[in-house]
Amino acid sequence: MPKMVSYRFQRISTASPEVLFDLVANADQWKHWAGPLVLSSHFAYLGPAQDGGVGSVRALGPGFTAAKERTTIHERPHRYGYEMAKDQPPLKGYQSMVEFAKHEAGTLVTWSGSFEESFPGNGPVVLAVFKPLMKDFLRRLTTYADQLGASSTAG
Repeated sequence: MPKMVSYRFQRISTASPEVLFDLVANADQWKHWAGPLVLSSHFAYLGPAQDGGVGSVRALGPGFTAAKERTTIHERPHRYGYEMAKDQPPLKGYQSMVEFAKHEAGTLVTWSGSFEESFPGNGPVVLAVFKPLMKDFLRRLTTYADQLGASSTAG
């Protein structure tokens, strides 16, 4: 039986849960905040309801090299879940959730995910590369959202 590998990070943002949720759930927004690995982002498929919700697929990155992720949970502004639309080595069975909870300082963002080892023993190696990437996404998300809030109140 394949071993499951997981990660979980938390960070506080001064932005509202709605702002943070919309940045994560809207595929078109990722290119603005996710950093140099996501220079392009868009909806590859808007889902059965054509609203970008459950069943929609986002493409992160250029052309045929884009990572495609399917929305599995779309509960604005509390929870957003997604999975790889197709296994891409070394990730197998990858799924993730981003949760947004009110906090005295704004919003507590929890980003967690898991995947199966694609062969015995590769989980820790993949996680050693993947954890910093996901932690950086969380940092970039909250920093961008905080700057959005600061610029809207500065005017």
